[in-house]
Amino acid sequence: MRITGGTLRSRRFDAPAGSGTRPTTDKVREALFSVLGHHVSFEGAVIVDAFAGSGALAFEALSRGAEHAFLLEGHRGALRTIAANAKELGLESRVTVLAGDAERTMGRIGKPVRVAFFDPPYDFAPTEAFQRLLDAFCTHTPLDDGALIVVEHRAGDEIAVPASTSVLADRTWGDTAARILQRAPQ
Repeated sequence: MRITGGTLRSRRFDAPAGSGTRPTTDKVREALFSVLGHHVSFEGAVIVDAFAGSGALAFEALSRGAEHAFLLEGHRGALRTIAANAKELGLESRVTVLAGDAERTMGRIGKPVRVAFFDPPYDFAPTEAFQRLLDAFCTHTPLDDGALIVVEHRAGDEIAVPASTSVLADRTWGDTAARILQRAPQ
């Protein structure tokens, strides 16, 4: 895997071993960040990468100017991979890794978030439990006005829209889709 843009472009990093994670491919990440670049500036942003896996989405955002990333991850192997990747990329001081499931750890995000990435297991994304998690995040996490929430999911699955957000865009790349939500200004 490699960073597709920004100051760390072409730098390589690892994915966790095994089938417990499904890293966002370089091609999808590049296309997704191209879409996001039309709607948000990453410069100086605080971002969240929930279900972080390898940390790919966070590292991509940091490479493109984000100031800090909170990575939420519950699997030990993925946590080790994230730490090794952050060290290899020289990003250790710009990341906070919150170990545990997203629902429990999102309450520890202490800065207003400009962009949040949710890349849950495909079977979890269309469930009511995930919808409750997304609703809680949008309600209880400090968010910038107009913050974006990106939900990666299996193409064809329906992802509900939290009350405080609206759909900015839906994109599909093969069997991967992303719903980009925008928080309503307060």
